[in-house]
Amino acid sequence: MKKLAIITPTLANGGAERIISTLSQSEKLKEMYDLTIITFDNDANDYKFDCEVIDLKKIYSKELNSIKPIKYLNYFKIIYKIKKEMNFDIVLSFMENMGIVNAATKRNETTLHAVSSYLSGQFEYTSSKKKNIYTFIFKMLIKKYFNKLDGILTISQESCQDLVENFKIKENKTVVSYNPYDIKMINKLSGELEKRSNGNCLRIVTMGSLIDLKAQWNLLRAFKEIETKFKDVELLIIGRGENENYLKEMTSYYHLNHKVKFIGYVTNPFEYLKNSDIYVLTSIREGLPNALIEAMACGLPVIATDCSSGPREIIAPSTEFKIKTTKLEIAANGILIPINNGVKKKNSEPLDRQENILKNALQILIEDRQLREKYALKSVERSLDFDVKTIIPIWLNALNKFDYNSNKSL
Repeated sequence: MKKLAIITPTLANGGAERIISTLSQSEKLKEMYDLTIITFDNDANDYKFDCEVIDLKKIYSKELNSIKPIKYLNYFKIIYKIKKEMNFDIVLSFMENMGIVNAATKRNETTLHAVSSYLSGQFEYTSSKKKNIYTFIFKMLIKKYFNKLDGILTISQESCQDLVENFKIKENKTVVSYNPYDIKMINKLSGELEKRSNGNCLRIVTMGSLIDLKAQWNLLRAFKEIETKFKDVELLIIGRGENENYLKEMTSYYHLNHKVKFIGYVTNPFEYLKNSDIYVLTSIREGLPNALIEAMACGLPVIATDCSSGPREIIAPSTEFKIKTTKLEIAANGILIPINNGVKKKNSEPLDRQENILKNALQILIEDRQLREKYALKSVERSLDFDVKTIIPIWLNALNKFDYNSNKSL
């Protein structure tokens, strides 16, 4: 049995960490590989990992508590040493800093990296000169080292194209491997909460970190207009983050405290999703939106911004993913709307064009019960395309495709 290592900075709550957890619990993967997870910090472990986990922070505490430049150099030394000692056949890294380390410490093993984001979005330039210098250097390192990897697994078609066009990665080094979701487990967890008593009230829900990239204020402002027309509606916001006070102050300003509920971070969000009626994603950028697929698995009709990357591939898979809508688009598996400019609004400002389109999309689904029911069925059907039974074999085929030690490398 081949020895497979997964390298990740942490195992805390996040999309990449969730993928690693799912991979570690896959019986098919266990049949083929002896898996070891290597992390630099296992203090905040939010998921289940069914394999050996090596916490480097406990072994190399002195090296990893150094000042930043020395600490980063120690990453390379430590990973090279671990690779030499444990003699892995394949090393798969997550998060781009680990991808650079994995490539730079390559010995005889197959080196692979999983890109779990739309990478170009992480390198947007700002007014901060210091941050722009860091961004430039990091981008150059990715261009240099990622082509030294044996293979790269990408989270979406658009993410794959981004690597090829903007980071000059050789196309034959890439393969699209969507995130795997345990739909059976989601269905089980979604039934843990009793059905809400106010069954006549239509519930809109969104889920994710309360940060600028998620732009939940667009939904809150659109909901303000919806609430004046449809009295039996409420909004659930699941998640936590730096914009929580901003969103709560906006809620109070609009006198919506009785209609908008802030749930915070919960370990089982599926019970709330199952007890809702419409899911909304307002992101400016995504990798592959986990919450969107999870909401669809819970049978929710969805509205999503047509951002990079993922929503169009999920909601309108037969369309060209490069196209970004500028209007409300009634798609095969849900409604797509334009991306907002990401600028926070003052409470007194009127809705902008995108927020009005979001308001119209909500109104369509609220008024058209048949469309809601149609999209609910489509959501469940589409979510099954991302089930572990479908996606894990794709990941295993990708590992095998690039396996240098099996002479199946490019």
